[in-house]
Amino acid sequence: MKLRWGHLTMLQSFQGPSEDRFLVSDTFQYIPLEDTLKCLLHLPEVRKEIEISHVSRDSNYRDICDGSVFKCHPLFMTQCKAIQIIAYFDEVEVCNPLGSSSKKHKLGCMFFTIGNFRPHLRSRLKNIFLISVVRSPLVRKHGMNAFLQPFVKNMLSLCNDGITVKVNGLECQYKVALLAILADNLGAHAIGGFKESMSFARRICRSCMATTEQIQRDFWELNFVLRTPREHERQVSSLSGTDSAQNSIEYGINRKSVLDDIPNFSVVKNLPHDIMHDLLEGVIPYEMKLLLQYLVEKKYITARTLNQRLKSFNFGYSELSDKPSDLDENIFKGNNDKKIRQSASKMWLLAIYLPLLIGDLVPQDCEQWELFSLLLKITSIAASWVIDRETIAYLSVIVEEHHYMFKKLYPHFTIIPKMHYMLHYSKQIQAFGPLTCTWTMRHESKLNLLSYSQNLFMVYFRSESVLSISHYTLCQFVY
Repeated sequence: MKLRWGHLTMLQSFQGPSEDRFLVSDTFQYIPLEDTLKCLLHLPEVRKEIEISHVSRDSNYRDICDGSVFKCHPLFMTQCKAIQIIAYFDEVEVCNPLGSSSKKHKLGCMFFTIGNFRPHLRSRLKNIFLISVVRSPLVRKHGMNAFLQPFVKNMLSLCNDGITVKVNGLECQYKVALLAILADNLGAHAIGGFKESMSFARRICRSCMATTEQIQRDFWELNFVLRTPREHERQVSSLSGTDSAQNSIEYGINRKSVLDDIPNFSVVKNLPHDIMHDLLEGVIPYEMKLLLQYLVEKKYITARTLNQRLKSFNFGYSELSDKPSDLDENIFKGNNDKKIRQSASKMWLLAIYLPLLIGDLVPQDCEQWELFSLLLKITSIAASWVIDRETIAYLSVIVEEHHYMFKKLYPHFTIIPKMHYMLHYSKQIQAFGPLTCTWTMRHESKLNLLSYSQNLFMVYFRSESVLSISHYTLCQFVY
């Protein structure tokens, strides 16, 4: 479905000596949520997954249905067959990211998965469905709320009226509710109405009222005032007053998000943090760089030694595609802005195997090495598929210990916002289950697949239409 934005504008087209003028309008592609759900509900295996509960019978957390967001939701408390929607938003570059047309052809994509599916089924690319595609310049022109409005309208209808399908001559009705929207930090702040740039906000976290100064000294979640839906509503209303600009900076909010119009959904509660972007693409490369610089400075290792061992190390057949790339030697030199450039999966593999690669060269009493080992322990818990209550409490303790130790060993380096987000992991597990249930690793794979198919067509005019058609064609093969 093609939806139009704004007013018609005049477009000039030059072909040789002639000039053509015609009216065009801004559009984006939207696939109605109820149409996709109706097609899926005609499949018996889909209905079976929705109708059979897989809530854990013990006190362990295994899936999103074990968290408080699901258990305390008014709809899911009364109707066990209600459909759980988990949405995802991100932007993708469909042409050369270093070229002159990079931002021009950037696309914003929204997907969804069904939370009733068990985790291993949700991770399959065929079970991640497209909702809408838009060119990013149009989002900046018309606003994020205008892009989200059709989705919100869909969700309001599904929450109130549900969806009816005919199965074996009988009509079955399913109510639908939105559990969470997954995104990287930039995307989550954009759709939630928060400040997208940390430098323009005093409050830098969408979960609490933390300031840039406070995150440098407080490493326990109870020391921060958590955002609440009621308080957030009051802060949003203050943006329409005389001090709107000052309040916007103070609260870290740009505008009210239309997502708050969805029943039992709040942008301060239902936009969970993503461990892929926080840890694998944030904290781990940040801390690993500092560690390697220290080890080189102390002459425990050299850049050449590490790269040679990296090349010769046998990662195994199953990990060949994620084998880490060679590290730039400039990374090992102090006082530079060079970053460790690896994909999330390669960074994860590099972090796990780094003790085997150079552990024999590092003294046992090296505190920097001990700090990195603590980070690996945190990552191991964060990436677990089953977590008990004792581990949740332990996670908060070792995150605090890690941050204090980091400030002690690297006093001239700051606690970055992604390190602060780690303080909320324990509470997020209680709300949404294991952190792997709300990470975006598989959604990123789906996005990369569609981006690859887009590049095969090499059509960049109305690229959002091409991408949505290629997704539809792909679904035809797998279902």
